[in-house]
Formats: sequence, C-alpha cells, structure tokens
Amino acid sequence: MKKILAIILVCMLSIACLCGCGDKKPEGGSSEPKETKKEAGIDSALIGTWNEYGIPEEQQLGDYWTFNKDGSGRWGLMDVEFTFTAGDGNLVIDCDEGWGEYKYTYSISGDILTLTEEGSSAYEYQKQ
Repeated sequence: MKKILAIILVCMLSIACLCGCGDKKPEGGSSEPKETKKEAGIDSALIGTWNEYGIPEEQQLGDYWTFNKDGSGRWGLMDVEFTFTAGDGNLVIDCDEGWGEYKYTYSISGDILTLTEEGSSAYEYQKQ
C-alpha cells in the first residue's frame, strides 16, 4: 500500500511540475514570439556608416559613425568602439573604452543623420 501511495504521489508531483513549464500566452491569446531585447533596441534606419556632412572641406576632421545590426559600432573621430541602442529618436551609446554612456537625440531625413547631444549643437552626417 505504501508503494502505491508513493507512486501516485510521484506521478502527481511530476504532472504538477510539467504543467508549470508550458508557454504562457500573452493576454491577446497569441503565441507569436516577441522581439528580442536587442532587436527591439536598434533602429534599422541607423545601420550603416555616416560621414560628417555640412562642414567646409578644410574644416572636416574625418569624423564618422558606424552602427552595426548587432548593436556594436565605431566612432571614427576618436577611434572608439561602442555598443548602442536606438529608437524613437533616442540614441544611447556606451563606449567600450571606459568613456561611459552618451545620450543623443537623432533624426534621419533621406540620407542625412542629425545627432544632438544634450546641451550641445546638432551635427549632421551623410550615409555612405
């Protein structure tokens, strides 16, 4: 009798554990996968290399920004690698060299990117 109770108890516990492991559907009832955090944090229009623009040639410094699909990038002026998130006109850059985090607002019109750091002037870049 003890063996049967033990087997029944093990079966009930196993069923209870397995029921808790199922996929929980969102409130809408859809089981569609959600975007990953990385995909949700990158504006695809920003992907590519952007060179300084709107500055007389003799004043240009060779400044550029490269934004990659995987959330990595390079700032050419200071030769610094970074990671970033971007969306809704906000760009957050975290420099790998220990420079910290920088926050910008941005807009893209055609092939022109306008970057504005808080409390600073706006700078324009043209897509390469």
